[in-house]
Amino acid sequence: MNPKNIKGKVMLRSANPQDTPDINMGFFSKGDDEDLQAMFEATGFLQLIFKSIPNNIFSELHSYTHVNYTDSDQKEFLQNQIFSHHVRTAMP
Repeated sequence: MNPKNIKGKVMLRSANPQDTPDINMGFFSKGDDEDLQAMFEATGFLQLIFKSIPNNIFSELHSYTHVNYTDSDQKEFLQNQIFSHHVRTAMP
C-alpha cells in the first residue's frame, strides 16, 4: 500500500521505554480521500476478475453483492478493515 495520506503519528504512551508506542497510521483520516477511493475501485476490479474465473470453486469471505449494499457501505467496511503492519517513521 502506498498511501497518499501521510497524516499518521506515533505517540509515546509513557516514559517507560518498554511500553509500546501508540501508532495511528492516519489511513483515511480525511474521510473521502484518494486512498479510500483507490481501494474501493481496486476491490470492484478484483471482484470482476474473481467472478470471471471458469469453474471457480472459491467464494468471497465478505461479499459486497448484497441487494442493499451501497458504495458507502463498502467504503465503510474498507475503512474498518484495512491496516498496515509495516510502520516506518522519520525521526529527526
